[in-house]
Amino acid sequence: MAGDGGGGCRAQGLRARDPEGGDRVGAPRFVATVHRRGYRFIAGVTDSEPRPERDGASERSPVGSGPTGGGFRYRGPAHLVGREPALDRLQRGIEAAWRGTRQIVFVTGEPGIGKTGVVGTFLERVTVDPRVWIAHGQCVETYGAPEPYLPVLDAFGRLCREGGGDWLVTLLRKHAPTWLAQMPWLLDRTDRDALQRELLGATRERMLREMAEAVEALTAEAPLVLVLEDLHWSDTATVDLVSLLARRQEPARLLLIGTYRPVDVIGSQHPLEHVRLELHTRGCSQELSLEPLSKAQVADYLRERFAGHAFPAELTRVINRRTEGNPLFMVSLVEDFVARGLIVIRDGRWKLHAVLEEVEIGVPENLREMIERRVRQLGEDERQVLAAGSVAGMEFSAASVAAALQRAPAKVEESCDELAHRYLFIRSLGAGEWPDGTVASRYRFVHALHRTGRSGLRRPGA
Repeated sequence: MAGDGGGGCRAQGLRARDPEGGDRVGAPRFVATVHRRGYRFIAGVTDSEPRPERDGASERSPVGSGPTGGGFRYRGPAHLVGREPALDRLQRGIEAAWRGTRQIVFVTGEPGIGKTGVVGTFLERVTVDPRVWIAHGQCVETYGAPEPYLPVLDAFGRLCREGGGDWLVTLLRKHAPTWLAQMPWLLDRTDRDALQRELLGATRERMLREMAEAVEALTAEAPLVLVLEDLHWSDTATVDLVSLLARRQEPARLLLIGTYRPVDVIGSQHPLEHVRLELHTRGCSQELSLEPLSKAQVADYLRERFAGHAFPAELTRVINRRTEGNPLFMVSLVEDFVARGLIVIRDGRWKLHAVLEEVEIGVPENLREMIERRVRQLGEDERQVLAAGSVAGMEFSAASVAAALQRAPAKVEESCDELAHRYLFIRSLGAGEWPDGTVASRYRFVHALHRTGRSGLRRPGA
């Protein structure tokens, strides 16, 4: 079903007023924007709403008993910088969801760029309102066939165990019994046996339709924020469900946030690649691509992490140059400096306790392991091309690599172009001309740590 050309989405664009009485643009009743802080909910929260009976006669959501009112709290990173535009976009998504307009947002970027941090910070802000349902599912890398709908089952299974879970089980029993059958621990034996008898012969297509209807029933009065992380590891059935939820025309207070790495989707024949392009073309989804941090944002991080520090300005430039603004690399490198005693507290202030040359060398062990793991996933020819390129420097020519490996330049360019297209370690700089008139493509390592982070990378032919 992935990529099915069913109904269009542009008609779902943000409406000035919710036909069921939601917020009006410019005069919100539920949500008010607070500059640089997110938003605050301005509607009163009441506990006077009756809970539905277990027979499912009432579809009304139990106000004040949703999962965000329980003991679990989402947490973003302690120091998040440079991501206010992304958080603002997600904020607009929840505001639109309150108005009954379903929102599908893909948060994308290279490994370590901060996708999970942005989503975690957003969820931390959302939890201020106990009416909002939050379901969080995680895709996992497998070496066999992945379980269909694994992240969605993970999300709803957790949701059913939180506050308001009994009401949600009742809703699933009515609207999505095939899904409830996949979570038998939520039922007693009598209910399980009865459900299994009812569902004999149920099809995969029925599961899709049921979840779509269950989401619409669940979000009749309050939003559902459904987060599916690492969709580049997702199964086809989950991608089909994302596509259907995005293209349905019925109103739903749904904000679906999916994260993925383009490097693991583009050019890999993953079903998400076709579906995301289809949804974007139809106006059914938006992409939120996270960019590397600027030098100024790296400086902001150092000010937050080491309040009142007395670092030389050159330290910021070194960190930015070595990490290319990748937040994971930046945090790992800085914490490695602390662990190695290169950054210390002296006289009540954080100071650099080393010459700058010392912070220019060394790769944190966790980054080294991550880089080595990704290198091992490449083919032997690709590993040798990267090894030869790393000897040449941060930038290298396909012609120089071809000469070092004694290969045809066209074959080397083909390998490099494939790596660059998938954003694996290098990116293309276009063609360059050698002194003898030879024209060859040039490439650059995405991160300096990609070049130096693996002990064996700089040995051509190793």
